Amino acid sequence: MPTGSGSPARRTPASSTSPSRRPRPSSATTPGPSTSLPGEASTGRTDRGLTVGLILLVTILATDTLAVVAAMPIVEAELGGRGLYGAVFSAFVLAEVVSIVMTGHQVGRRPHHHLLLFGVSVFAAGLVGAAVSTSMAMLVATRAVQGFGAGVLGTVSYGMVGLAFDDARRPRILAALSTAWVAPALVAPAGAAWVAEHLHWRWVFAGLLPLVAVATALTYLPMSRVEAVEPNGDRTAGTRNAVLLALGIALLQTGLSRPEPWIMLPVGAAGLWAVIRGLGRLLPSGSLTARGPIGGTMATKLLISTVFIGTDAFIPLALTDIHGASATAAGLTLTIGALAWTVGSWTVARRDGVWPERRMAVSGALILGAATGVLLATLDGSLPGVGLALVAWTVGGFGIGLAFGVVNVVAYRESTDAEAGHISMSLQLGDIVGAALGTGLGGALVALGSEQGWSTGRALLIWWGFLAVAALAGAPLVTRHIPDRPAPRSVPVSAS
Repeated sequence: MPTGSGSPARRTPASSTSPSRRPRPSSATTPGPSTSLPGEASTGRTDRGLTVGLILLVTILATDTLAVVAAMPIVEAELGGRGLYGAVFSAFVLAEVVSIVMTGHQVGRRPHHHLLLFGVSVFAAGLVGAAVSTSMAMLVATRAVQGFGAGVLGTVSYGMVGLAFDDARRPRILAALSTAWVAPALVAPAGAAWVAEHLHWRWVFAGLLPLVAVATALTYLPMSRVEAVEPNGDRTAGTRNAVLLALGIALLQTGLSRPEPWIMLPVGAAGLWAVIRGLGRLLPSGSLTARGPIGGTMATKLLISTVFIGTDAFIPLALTDIHGASATAAGLTLTIGALAWTVGSWTVARRDGVWPERRMAVSGALILGAATGVLLATLDGSLPGVGLALVAWTVGGFGIGLAFGVVNVVAYRESTDAEAGHISMSLQLGDIVGAALGTGLGGALVALGSEQGWSTGRALLIWWGFLAVAALAGAPLVTRHIPDRPAPRSVPVSAS
């Protein structure tokens, strides 16, 4: 992506002497990632080790995300608790919200490899708990534990992108992390569905434990060599606001799942207030109004994450419930969507400095909205649901990959080293809050529909229809302050 200078409000000129606004080293002075301790020369081996470690961590998180979505129809059929279907996802992401904020304030204060070990331990404990769950309620609780660990791992991983790589290398590293979804996209949905159908769904969780051990062994030492930079911000206030945000999402989900208006309206309103207040205090200034380059990237993240995850999480339910498709066939749709996401992300890296950033961001969001609209046709049981879903979600995956690739690079480029932890936290928060809203509100609507005797198709028609309209109408608004011009390329970026 372009590597030109950022907004004066966000970037400090190289001549500045302010220690709190130290700019990132440019590619002219730092030819590669700075992955050494003070005074220690960076080596190509260290660079490669860190890159491989980051890719492995993202691969594990991607595998978990795709596998659980694909296996959930079978899990729900055994454990029951249709009303908690969405809570399995939202509990994970609500815990992740709190974890991301807490970890974002620790990046730079504590050694990165110590944070890594803590995150791995919690994530693994959640996997074990999920694998032995005997009820949907227990599964929801253990998914929350797993989500807390995932938040630590994700924030540490993306924090390394901001701290260890310069502006010239960052687009390539971000594209490589997107590529970490390729293997999980090829294997996880269909593989998890096959395991759940022919072995047992518990192995979908337990089977990740060896991968966690391998990733930890390969990542620990490279992370220990990355120089920490003291972050800005009040970590106590950040944690309070994260708890407020998570509570708000939970209240919003609870309120919307109740048919009684005297419960739905006050509880939903209280949740909406808490979400707006908590999120407004955690994200960079202007994020909720899409003001400025950083604000525009964060608002775009929130929109497209909500739309994509809010659609993606319920595709297997729609295809198995309405069309009688197997979990494996439904999982194939998720596989194709994830692969298309990777293609979109690599398109951004390839067109760095050629295509205008805002044009790519708004185009990606509009493509996603249109694809979500096409998915509404799969809710008609007389049409070929699996075929329509494959086509629509191929297009939708490419759209979100295009938009995501732009907003990630712009956000990192506009920040300083001292802000790396906060920017990493904010980008992760945009992803996770969008996922929490998408799965939580969608799950609340499905639960409400179940109580009211609605069909799955009716509930999803309302939800997916709303998401499609939100993406198509909101895309031009949230992307309006993302730079609308390509910046000069500093290094060529290849897809190899």
